[in-house]
Amino acid sequence: MKKVVFFAAILSVIALVIFIIVLIATDKTATEEDFSSTLPDSVSSSVKSEEPERPIFEEILFDTTPTMYGKTDYFSVEAGIEIMKLEEDFLQLEPMVNEDGTPCKYYLGHQIYKSNTNGEKYILSGNKILAISFEPDSLGNGYVREENTGKRIHMFGNTSDLNNFQDEWDAGQRILSGKTEIPENSIIFDGALTPYTFERKNGTMYIDLSELAPYISPEIYYDELMGYIDIYVNDFSTVRIPTTAANSMMRKTYGVVGDNFEFRSWNGEKFTAWGPVLDALHPQISIEDASMMFGWKMYTNGTALSIVTDPLNVTPLAAIKESGDLGIRIVLKVGDDGLRYICAYDTAGNLMWKKPFNESAISEETDFSLEQKDGIIESDNDIVASENSKDIVTNEYDENAAISSEPANN
Repeated sequence: MKKVVFFAAILSVIALVIFIIVLIATDKTATEEDFSSTLPDSVSSSVKSEEPERPIFEEILFDTTPTMYGKTDYFSVEAGIEIMKLEEDFLQLEPMVNEDGTPCKYYLGHQIYKSNTNGEKYILSGNKILAISFEPDSLGNGYVREENTGKRIHMFGNTSDLNNFQDEWDAGQRILSGKTEIPENSIIFDGALTPYTFERKNGTMYIDLSELAPYISPEIYYDELMGYIDIYVNDFSTVRIPTTAANSMMRKTYGVVGDNFEFRSWNGEKFTAWGPVLDALHPQISIEDASMMFGWKMYTNGTALSIVTDPLNVTPLAAIKESGDLGIRIVLKVGDDGLRYICAYDTAGNLMWKKPFNESAISEETDFSLEQKDGIIESDNDIVASENSKDIVTNEYDENAAISSEPANN
């Protein structure tokens, strides 16, 4: 009997010990979970990764009404649609083909068309028909865009400008993706980091249009004595803003009253609003007024400002229009492998050479001629005509662009 009692006592002690161990383990787990759940996100993320979280860019929305904001996307521009339709009906374009039956391509990647009306050759640049005889790739003739997508092709006059653009594009993309630190008050324009900064005044951000003009178009001419500054908002429209240098006749034309002028809408909109008369020496404008008049979208992460004039303008597509006797055109392309290549074309659009893009890939015009071997010219159909390759081109402005039918009224 004593043995049975002793054995039962031992079992009870064992059970008690097991119970205590389970209780302690459960309490410890719960405590660890509770402690983990109370950690701030910043601490939790730092444990997982040493890379600090960077603020994301969010769109800045304004209460301004009426406004051009949200009414300026490229393929919605009425002037472009109407002009395109009229020109197509008149020109009766037919796509040209080579002797081997492949599409005849312009060196920037566009299909070449021939008019049944006048025999001229044309390319389709977004919603615009451009005659090749007028050198559509020349700076100052207007924006160049991909034929179907409408993506802007940035055109440059020399290798230095193209290199600068690529560096600024890469820097802007690293900032927008949170991969690098953001310079205080920096401005990213259509995806490219500019060397300029915005200024904070009266609770808002101000940008200098004379500084950003080359990013809107490399050939924009600005003179503080002109009395106005033109902003090419797209291939078809220009917004003209008077400055403090405007004479009395110009002030009357623009409807200047005090420090403001009568802004008139475009792209089919029917409204007027007060816009600011800009300082002639430093034409600063608030991002709210820029959004109201130009339709630009503004984004910020609290430190930097990102300006998007149009989603189709946010592109690394770029090319060089060389002006030498050889007439060589240099195009930066993205191949099927995702790598960037420098390609040289002659005036007939034939590929002369192609090599990977790096800091030393783009040389001076005299070096380009040395790359051609034995006078052999290769066909560029395998590169330009490929649907999967991305042609990289540049940006121009239309010297005759206007708002509606009155280019000088805004």
